[in-house]
Amino acid sequence: MKITPQLLKHIEGSPDQIAVLIKVIPSVMVSLEDVLVKKYNIKVVRRIASAGYISAIVDREKIAEIAKMPQVISVTHIPQVGLLQKAKASLEVMPALPYMKAKTAAEPTMLGEISDFLGITPLKKGGITGKNVIIGIVDSGVALPHPMLDGKINKEQYFVGTSPRDMLGHGSHVAGIAVGNRVTSPNGLMEGMAPDAKVINAKIFDQNTTSADICMQGLEYAAMNGASIISCSWGSSEHFEPFHDVIRTLKAKYGCLFVCASGNEGEPNSIVCPADSEDVIAVGSVSKTGIISEFSSRGPAYDGRIKPDLMGVGENVYSSYLTGGYEILSGTSMATPTISGGLACLMQLGKVNVSSVYGYASKGGVKDNTSGYGVPDFSKSRVQAIRAGLPSNLLMNLGIIPLGFILTKWAK
Repeated sequence: MKITPQLLKHIEGSPDQIAVLIKVIPSVMVSLEDVLVKKYNIKVVRRIASAGYISAIVDREKIAEIAKMPQVISVTHIPQVGLLQKAKASLEVMPALPYMKAKTAAEPTMLGEISDFLGITPLKKGGITGKNVIIGIVDSGVALPHPMLDGKINKEQYFVGTSPRDMLGHGSHVAGIAVGNRVTSPNGLMEGMAPDAKVINAKIFDQNTTSADICMQGLEYAAMNGASIISCSWGSSEHFEPFHDVIRTLKAKYGCLFVCASGNEGEPNSIVCPADSEDVIAVGSVSKTGIISEFSSRGPAYDGRIKPDLMGVGENVYSSYLTGGYEILSGTSMATPTISGGLACLMQLGKVNVSSVYGYASKGGVKDNTSGYGVPDFSKSRVQAIRAGLPSNLLMNLGIIPLGFILTKWAK
């Protein structure tokens, strides 16, 4: 059935016009769009051309006719997506927002502690800092100027609001965790996981929720513009197949890794979409001592697959925020860029063998629906460094001779 059951439910009692996502054969997308506009009077809102999606406002009674067209593959509704920030911990009180609890007093988890815990610090000492790697931060934008974020933007675009600047603080916090410059903050020395990596800033949130088609457009922009890793600290409680389709398409075409927050529901069967995709690395949260966060979503995924995949540090993380300041935030939103940054360090020397990352995580290659493969150790994970042509002095600095390192150039 081309019209999804979810859309059929939305049509009932909806206004005369409704927002839908039309999946078409990509090769005829341009010509078909012209037909849809002229014949069915659709209003095109946005396009995700790489995967053949047209987001449009459509007359409700014309949806069935559109679905009958042979070039149309499916017509579905467009769900809302939320940021996965769980709590904001500081002194003043703030109102409740989606995926957020009231502020509480908390001891900050410093980025240096996270770097040590995930085995990233030895890489940095060996000169592995994410040089020449670009991370797509598809989020609420990046606040500038900021000492942690100045000079970090490779390219940027906004799909909501009036500029790529961050009005919420979420994207700036995430970006600082992943790639922040080495600076001194009010709480001490700060440095992101991959301080020499750059960012593609794709702004898709200007409030705590956005629509799925905007997210898809941001993912496409990051991939098309050279992001090797795309970090997504957001998700929907509803399984949404077009997310999977777009990610699968972009991964096949551009070779990028997708790292996605697993969610903050803390219950079994609560992995959000797109973290529930088999084509992404789904990230849960632990404390800086490795205790699984109460809020971290558990698997399995919607189809029974074991999720999450890895655990990052997501409790009381101190990172860059609005107006040049810093904030303590918690959530799988915060855990995700700790993994994205670690992967960026590895990618400095070649593409990452993700299976090896899993195999050298804390659970020794065993996976479950609570913590996936566990916490990665980016300094011990094994990939053929000698094949990657690493100089012996660098290998010795990393302390990994003769075991090798976790990087590969996809050599078999």
